[in-house]
Amino acid sequence: MELWPAFLIGFIGSTHCAGMCGPLALALPGTGNTRAAFVAGRAAYNLGRIVTYGLLGALFGLLGHGFAIAGLQRWVSLVAGAVILLAVATSRSDFALGASTTRVVGWLKAGLGKLFRQRTFGALFAIGVLNGFLPCGLVYAACAGATTASTVAGGIAYMVAFGLGTLPLMLLISVLLCFGSSSFMNHFNYTNIPQGTRPKWHTP
Repeated sequence: MELWPAFLIGFIGSTHCAGMCGPLALALPGTGNTRAAFVAGRAAYNLGRIVTYGLLGALFGLLGHGFAIAGLQRWVSLVAGAVILLAVATSRSDFALGASTTRVVGWLKAGLGKLFRQRTFGALFAIGVLNGFLPCGLVYAACAGATTASTVAGGIAYMVAFGLGTLPLMLLISVLLCFGSSSFMNHFNYTNIPQGTRPKWHTP
């Protein structure tokens, strides 16, 4: 299975990720007192996101395997293709959430709130893991694509490729606090970022 379409979905759709998760990425707690430690913490956050995407890929790859056994793979591929095109074209994620989904989101946000009070690489990795489970139309579209892999390994590879596609822009945004100027940062709601999360060497 070719993985470049998954990478392109992530790369092109990462502008959507920047709009939805950019403020969260900028507000990540700092790690260490050096620029290298700060950037490493941001890398841990993004690694956590990609790990979650891989787990989702395993689930949807397994689901796709079931569809293939049932002889429905052709129809699944057609539907997945349509969903992906629609998601990339519209970059929408404002789907209505049911009560059970809202409870799960509440739990995820509570977990994120606790982790944001910590300044460790493990906490940043965990923030990325939880972030990957937050509702996102682009991720749903990538999961639809992962079902066409028809295997667990193929689903994991597809979603990891998708995550790597989102990495350049999301990593850039998450390190802007380290290198960015205040006027540029304001475009990403910098003024709403808690003072305690800013690196010590950064002067607003």
